[in-house]
Amino acid sequence: QWRARYDRAIHGIEEGLEDVPEHLKVSVNALLGQALYQRARLDIVIDDGHVRWKKLDPIMDTLWGVEGSVKSLRSLEASDGVTDLVHYRLRPTASTPVLPTEIPTVGVIGGRLVAAACRGEYEPVSFAVHASTRIENLTLQVSDLKGPSTIPALAIDPFVVKVWYLSGFYSGDPIGRFLVPDLLLKDDDLVRVNQQEEHNYLRHTAEDGTIEYRLCSGSSSENLKGIRPVQPGTLQPVTVQAGETKAFWLTIHVPEDAESGEYTGSVSLVWDDGRKQKDLPLLFRVLPFDLPPSPLTYSVFNRSRLSPTPEVGNINTEYIDAEWYEREIRNQVEHGVLYPNSYDGLRMLRPVLEARRRAGVGTDKFFCVDLSYHVSLAVKGGEEKREKLKERIANWKPILEEFGYKDFYVMGKDEARGHMLVAQRPVIKLIHEAGAKVWAAATHETTFDHVGDLMDLAVMAGKAKPSEEKKWHGAGKEVFQYGGPMTEWDQAESFRRNTGLVLWKVGFDGMMHYAYRHGFTHIWNDFDNERRDHTFVYPTVGGLIDTLAWEGVREGIDDTRYAFALELAIKNTTDSAGAREASLFLENLMLSRSVDEVREDIVRWIVRLDNPGE
Repeated sequence: QWRARYDRAIHGIEEGLEDVPEHLKVSVNALLGQALYQRARLDIVIDDGHVRWKKLDPIMDTLWGVEGSVKSLRSLEASDGVTDLVHYRLRPTASTPVLPTEIPTVGVIGGRLVAAACRGEYEPVSFAVHASTRIENLTLQVSDLKGPSTIPALAIDPFVVKVWYLSGFYSGDPIGRFLVPDLLLKDDDLVRVNQQEEHNYLRHTAEDGTIEYRLCSGSSSENLKGIRPVQPGTLQPVTVQAGETKAFWLTIHVPEDAESGEYTGSVSLVWDDGRKQKDLPLLFRVLPFDLPPSPLTYSVFNRSRLSPTPEVGNINTEYIDAEWYEREIRNQVEHGVLYPNSYDGLRMLRPVLEARRRAGVGTDKFFCVDLSYHVSLAVKGGEEKREKLKERIANWKPILEEFGYKDFYVMGKDEARGHMLVAQRPVIKLIHEAGAKVWAAATHETTFDHVGDLMDLAVMAGKAKPSEEKKWHGAGKEVFQYGGPMTEWDQAESFRRNTGLVLWKVGFDGMMHYAYRHGFTHIWNDFDNERRDHTFVYPTVGGLIDTLAWEGVREGIDDTRYAFALELAIKNTTDSAGAREASLFLENLMLSRSVDEVREDIVRWIVRLDNPGE
């Protein structure tokens, strides 16, 4: 199928080359060259008979770009007469990076920005511009979206995508310096990148307003002590050099009361002191159904602790005040992670639960990390320590119940194997007697052999395996995934697939990513430790900066909500034939294409089943 799609798209580009406006020919030729290259790589993949996503994604991403460009060029949407820059519609979570030094051959040349979402959903739209001449003080002006009702411009949050240097590809692998699209910034100048030196520089704004830039990619981070990265609340003007590509991102939060239907608006690019302007049409569809909550449980290792003595002025700390704590929890909830685990101790439990309640966390499960230390003491220390653990659980439970929590999960020994698992068996029984459940991260498939009859929830490392699902569910237990991948990985599409439809298809109960924010030395420097920082967000003075990987997690969680919505539509429809076809579609769901295409198919099935006969 891909061969045929590629051949049609390549033919379409070649056929229309003579009619392409002069200022677009460089972009079209670059796209054609990349399409021919990836088409040849596709033959190699097929002949090999197997492939990793690392090779497959660029083939798939280029196919999406070239197919969309054929349609855009044929409809003349790309031929608007503006010659200073060319814009490209991007797949927001695509794994193939759009770099400043390259024409984005995975983008659709020109044309409308298009997206669809349900009421209450956060949905991304992304595009890039490639400048033929220096563009100074480029600003984005987003209009209201007009349709059956109005989606105000305030519901559309714009960012510039910052490409900066990161190290390696996984923990313990600082093998080089790689330009990676990573940060969603309001001010592109918060981080400066020197490509000649291959270094990043972070802006420090002193309390008196003076500014300096500090190296944040060296072997040491002593110079980052007391760093104050301050970011404005609105998108600042951006300068794009001649021959440079710059990507942008819009997060659209669909109002809960938006009427379903098509909405139109625009994103206006304005530069040269307002004398030049390029309008990008935006077509947005509010879908005619509501998304149910995900059937999976999404958590994250939330290392930040609400402290009675927070480290004021240290953005690198995990001991934070109530305002910062609630900001992080709210950010997690807004990304679909409703069950962040807690490193907090009993002393601060009430204000912690109050902050979590305000942020909107789920209250049917509470994952406690703090008591893991006392579990270890109980394993080693005999009867006295075990009684102390029971006492601590007894102190926690009534407070959790007061805030409406149903199940209290106590973390066992982290990543235990063999005899350490066996040694926990009496303590797990004790925890059950105290009225709590047990969860723990596990790194080996023999975990089930040692404690599968007792442990309530195993958070298994690495790839989600059907064999693990079968074992744990066969014993009436739950199984989550972590480390699939760990958060030092930088590819949004990997997080989207593995957090979402891959996990759902395998049948796991949830995900607990490690970690939301863990800087091994300084979180703003990826080169000051042999281990890569594990972080979905970067802290600033009074704020947080999201990464593309974190946005990939949100999209993956939403994918499971769409799949569940289709399951409900199948159950409730009067179209029995359609229900059978849709069930086969879900059963045979293939992820060897862009996840956006998969979601589009799911949406089509839901709409068809909700409206039989139309």
